Amino acid sequence: MDEDSLTKSLEIFNKNQSSVHKRSGLIKRDMLYNIFMQSPAMLCILKGPDHTFVLANDPYRKLIGNRNPVGKTLREALPELEGQGFYEILDNPFENADK
Repeated sequence: MDEDSLTKSLEIFNKNQSSVHKRSGLIKRDMLYNIFMQSPAMLCILKGPDHTFVLANDPYRKLIGNRNPVGKTLREALPELEGQGFYEILDNPFENADK
């Protein structure tokens, strides 16, 4: 096998390996998503300093009055929490991250 053929074979192998890893990652992500969404526990995932809802399963949505909070900030989705200290508890790690 000449050097060019070997190089091309290695490139094809690397692309295939990369594709397998991507598919594996997607499968794992989908499995985790399904577990999360099918859980009987009330679960949600918030992201960033604005606490934007990324996911909320059905039991969580039922807890908050069958609303869909995904894509909204915590303050937008649940304004009734104002004055209860809950926003501040979640803000604390972001405010003190550099200290």
